[in-house]
Amino acid sequence: MLLIFDLDGTLIDSKSCIVKATQAAFGLHGLPSPSEEQIVEKMGIPIEVTFPAWSGWTDVQSIINSYRSLYGEISKTELKPFKGIPEALAYLAKDHTLAIATSKKRSVAEQSLEICGLRQYFPAVIGSDDVENFKPHPESIEKVMSVLKMSELRPVDIWMIGDSVVDLLMAKALDICSCAVTWGAGHIDDLSNREYEATSIIHFPAELRWQFGDAVDGSFLQDLNIRPWIEGDSVDQITELLHLAYGVLAKQGMHYNASHQPPSQTKERLSSGDSFLAVVDDQLHDPFVIGTISAYRGTLSQQHPYYTRPGLVYFGQFAVHPNYQGYGVSKMLYQAVEDHARSLGATEIALDTAESAHDLIAMYRRWGFEIVDTADWESTNYVSVIMAKPLNN
Repeated sequence: MLLIFDLDGTLIDSKSCIVKATQAAFGLHGLPSPSEEQIVEKMGIPIEVTFPAWSGWTDVQSIINSYRSLYGEISKTELKPFKGIPEALAYLAKDHTLAIATSKKRSVAEQSLEICGLRQYFPAVIGSDDVENFKPHPESIEKVMSVLKMSELRPVDIWMIGDSVVDLLMAKALDICSCAVTWGAGHIDDLSNREYEATSIIHFPAELRWQFGDAVDGSFLQDLNIRPWIEGDSVDQITELLHLAYGVLAKQGMHYNASHQPPSQTKERLSSGDSFLAVVDDQLHDPFVIGTISAYRGTLSQQHPYYTRPGLVYFGQFAVHPNYQGYGVSKMLYQAVEDHARSLGATEIALDTAESAHDLIAMYRRWGFEIVDTADWESTNYVSVIMAKPLNN
């Protein structure tokens, strides 16, 4: 398989270098500097295109020369690979051919790879000076295939991997596969736009190994750990997870607390019960929380009378990151809570959800729950159903 990588924002974290060098170069020439937001938005597009637009000059070679000189100096101390990238590339290079297609000049790209300790993984590096047509024209990919003498590969065996829509457009033009990464400058709303037809979208570097390696099911599941919440876990990350997961329902008009609650409320709910997390805890990146659930025994101030029944445990704050739904993570989290409830000697387990959340109700029915009552919480704008399941210890 041929894996063609973009460079900036995909393999190396060069944002600060690019922003500082661009703004300094424009300042040296007495020009207003583009904002950081403007620069980041156009990362992946050659400076031969962006600099004329920002400066209003037709001939920008002097600005480009200043930029490249400044970038070279700044990159010596600030350029670095994204965490997990060196290990992921070492893993992938054992079974695949890796290449670079970048908007940088080839010499600058190779220097950047050397600084970051990545050059040895790429037998082909194609820069903007190697092609007549810049991204999103697919010439860079065609050049890679020509240099490596791999033009006869099937489209399904060629992947373009990058953080920008221009990378996706190159792949689309040649009808090859594309993998969008979200840890760079690209915004998830753009990368997931159907117009660009990304074959897959991944969210942190370890997923490169799952996507293109021989991991179980090509999945993050091999690194998934269901464990109790501890004080050191990021409440902000868990809050963001809840907002994302319940935000889908919020768009349907349902005012779930979890779609907008502040971190302080998340912390209160985590610590008020027995909480569990689904954590991807791989050696290539920091722990990444993709799911959460909390079990309670009459401890919350807002509770339904049904929840006061002797021997009953109920759960809430139940969410799985939208990007990781459909793999059975919800069932694994729930099973952790059910096992915990049994260990406490509980004879019944319960939950509540919106009566219009038909898919969720159907899922809970499959898990053995039945509707036993209704509730109308003051903090929501919908009627809830209480669902319960007996536990036979």
